[in-house]
Amino acid sequence: MRQTPRLWAGLGLAVVLVARAWGGERHGGDFLRVELGAAPVGRGGSGLLGADVGTCAWWNPAQLVSAGQSLFSFQHQEAFAGELSLDWLSWSGQWQGLPLSAFLLRQAVPEIPLSQLLEGGPSLEEGGRPVVRREDAADWVLGLATARAVRPGVDAGLTLKVIHRDLAVLSASGMGLDAGVRWQARPHLQVGVALRDLSGSVLFWDDGRTDWIPPEWALGVAYDRALPRLRSAIKVEMDARGELEGAVPDRRGNWHWAWLQGGVEWLLQERLALRAGYAEGDPSAGAGLHMGPWGVDYAWRPHQELGASHLVTLSARLP
Repeated sequence: MRQTPRLWAGLGLAVVLVARAWGGERHGGDFLRVELGAAPVGRGGSGLLGADVGTCAWWNPAQLVSAGQSLFSFQHQEAFAGELSLDWLSWSGQWQGLPLSAFLLRQAVPEIPLSQLLEGGPSLEEGGRPVVRREDAADWVLGLATARAVRPGVDAGLTLKVIHRDLAVLSASGMGLDAGVRWQARPHLQVGVALRDLSGSVLFWDDGRTDWIPPEWALGVAYDRALPRLRSAIKVEMDARGELEGAVPDRRGNWHWAWLQGGVEWLLQERLALRAGYAEGDPSAGAGLHMGPWGVDYAWRPHQELGASHLVTLSARLP
């Protein structure tokens, strides 16, 4: 077990070197920027320091140091009025004293109409009619994460990702690496830093093309305080993120060097959580209920042009 962190770091370095060697064309990688977990999304997408153990491998693997009992987490999301579906399944816990998390992510756009063939004629001008079939386009990400305390109050973690894209007529496979740090700056104040797709992630398409997904940085600050008289606690988090390559457009076409997003959570008797947040010009809200080893969380986020997104996360802790 003493060699495990070194082996993990060596594997991560190999991924970085492969990404550098196979740079290829630049690709936006939006499918790797999805926000997971009803709790962080309900707080405006602030998960760098406030993700639950079930999804922290995606947001900032350094948070895995807090993993205790085995936790199974499942999420289903219907985004943009049902045009995009997302499913997430993960396990987090300890293995011989080492914090670990394994997850599988699938996001898909169902029933896309495709027309590549004609019937009744050799061309449209000669009476040919398109043959329409419907296919699902799906992105898959399989991940494994670990973390460790590097010094008192400072934790670090890595997430290795294996990626597969199936676009019905084309497919691609590749890999990537995420890294994160969490620092307990004060008794109630935390600071987090993450680099997603460290040094870029690489995708190899079956038509011979190669895509390179540029890295994304994230910086967050979180403040939490217990309220004993109200038998509750409050947590506020503010995150900023952007691409190392420079300014990129948001979903409204406006260019930004960085996005700010954040939110607040009020936890009553460690069971009922109420959440609200704001990100990219849109509000968000959510709630969670945890009874014993079981938990259910819900988040809602509107979109002016594409409709609302709804997330439901189920979790179970096992001894």
